[in-house]
Amino acid sequence: MNTPILPLISVERQRTVTVRVSRPSFKPYVMSRASLNDVCPVSWN
Repeated sequence: MNTPILPLISVERQRTVTVRVSRPSFKPYVMSRASLNDVCPVSWN
């Protein structure tokens, strides 16, 4: 069961890095709420 979870974490980490470079001023929010940023990007804008 841990096999499918590992790749998902890898993808989420890549997203965090992409968003982090895109919004350097939102570094703390991206690191702690990367998933929320993807679900509701307008809310963090």
